[in-house]
Parts: sequence; C-alpha cells; structure tokens
Amino acid sequence: IYFKLIADNSSYFIPGRIILPFKFYQHGIGMKFFEEQSVFASLFYSKEQAKKAHLFLDITISDVKFDTQNLKSYTEEYSLMLKKIAREVLN
Repeated sequence: IYFKLIADNSSYFIPGRIILPFKFYQHGIGMKFFEEQSVFASLFYSKEQAKKAHLFLDITISDVKFDTQNLKSYTEEYSLMLKKIAREVLN
C-alpha cells in the first residue's frame, strides 16, 4: 500500500520505512545480508526463526519473475514486485 500511495503522489520513497531486509534498485529488489539486531529479526521468536525467514524471502525473490517494462515509476514497480513476492509467500 505504501508504494501504491507514493507512486501516485510522490517521486521518491524512504527505504528505511520498510522493515523487510530488501535493497531497492532501479527496476529490481534484492536482499540485504541478515542482521541479528535488525527490526526484521526482532519480529521472530528466535534468531534461528529470523534466519529461516530471511532465507525463505531470499529464495522467493530469486524465484519470482518481474515484468516492469510498462510501468511509469520505480515506486509503481516496487509495488508490483512486493505484491508478487507476497503472493508467492502465501502459496
């Protein structure tokens, strides 16, 4: 929702507002290295759970294919990519 809102109303976004361990590139999303002290890791019961979740996201991002050719902004691309990642995680 955040990316959809800013795609319509702004030309930039603040990556620090995203607690998932993602790196944002032109036309792509990647993974940051796992950090035990991150907000993301603090969402889990243990470090082991957080590491498994990080690995799962990393694998998911590698498996999902993105087509961003006809989109008007990076934020619109990120919104589409995150929706695809979410769908894959739920399946």
